[in-house]
Amino acid sequence: SIKSNGGGVGKTTIAALVCVRGDIRTRYRHGLAWLNNEKQRHSLDYESYCKSLSEICMQLGLLPQKLKLTPFIRCPCEDDAVAKYRMVSYMKEAFANMGQLLMLHRKKHSRGEDARQVNFLIVFDGIIDESDVDWFLFRDSNDGYVLNDLLVTSNLAIRGLEHNVVVPPLNKRESIRLLLMESHLSNHTLAKNSHALGLVKKCLYHPLTIKFVGRWMNLKRVTAGGQKGVEEIIKEINSSLGEVDDSASLID
Repeated sequence: SIKSNGGGVGKTTIAALVCVRGDIRTRYRHGLAWLNNEKQRHSLDYESYCKSLSEICMQLGLLPQKLKLTPFIRCPCEDDAVAKYRMVSYMKEAFANMGQLLMLHRKKHSRGEDARQVNFLIVFDGIIDESDVDWFLFRDSNDGYVLNDLLVTSNLAIRGLEHNVVVPPLNKRESIRLLLMESHLSNHTLAKNSHALGLVKKCLYHPLTIKFVGRWMNLKRVTAGGQKGVEEIIKEINSSLGEVDDSASLID
């Protein structure tokens, strides 16, 4: 798993860099599927699970209709606990069908290789509930061994996964370097004075925020020109951050 304490730090970027590596593509030659979970704000339900399984099938070149998913229809006045129990049973059936489909697909393309070698990788980007992990570790129906590897990105510490990578915040030097690179001011005096350090501090050393500010500075420099652009952007950022601080104190 790839973890950080907030969004915009680079978890998805790191996962993408892993997936495009040649050795990863060779290792998982039977297929790689990417699930984007950033719009989901709650744990898996049957509808979202079926959608995820269909996406996996399409990315692996399988036909989603072969999953033979049973529609889940809630009965009028049905108790919530009963409905949840039925939904979980439907999800277990879909889980088993997906495992069977992956197993058949692997056997078809194994060409005499070890039948237990894992050649599928599923990336779950933005998991919000640790319990969702098990629903994407598909198993052989005969002896229960796992058919795929799973790479997840999350703001949570996911237990039970073999490797966990924590993405730390940028340090001062990395933050200033990113700011200057995005603003195209690598040789500018800004790199040697306190303004750059002050800006990255106000960005809380957050990569996405620093990139935004750097690109804003570059745009301002191009439109206003030279030193004037840099001075204007610094004034505007200080003014904006002051307004944010004032608003936060009013809320508190």
